[in-house]
Amino acid sequence: MRVSAGQEDRPNIPARFYYQTNPVVEYRNPFADRPLNYADDWGASDIIAIADALASIHSAVAAKFAPAYGIAQARRDQELSIAIGHSASLDGAPVRLPLKEETAWERAQHEKFRARWGGDPFNPNSAVENVTVKRFGGKLEGGAQSE
Repeated sequence: MRVSAGQEDRPNIPARFYYQTNPVVEYRNPFADRPLNYADDWGASDIIAIADALASIHSAVAAKFAPAYGIAQARRDQELSIAIGHSASLDGAPVRLPLKEETAWERAQHEKFRARWGGDPFNPNSAVENVTVKRFGGKLEGGAQSE
């Protein structure tokens, strides 16, 4: 796969992803001309996907119709992302879909979350609700903090 940058001053924001096939298989980034915050931190592809989902929600609210990207698509995206992470943790071993149970990779991610933020993301009474997140220079900083 090849990637073309959108603007010279923002080379980390792709304008186009493509394969040189006949015919060419491509995806053009509809947000290439806009600032996409956190692309350096989270990856441009993730930020493009978030922007696309938010644009879909905005259009749905403004026009009063169902969003193009709904709960079913979000869950499927999560499952694919989890399966890819799990497969990578197994040195690329195949992973069968749909996932039937929590993977070792997911458990590791949950433990990283608990260690960083000091709470359990699945417990509504967890201390994670009291975490203060501060933004400095375009990056989020935070973690478990006592007041």
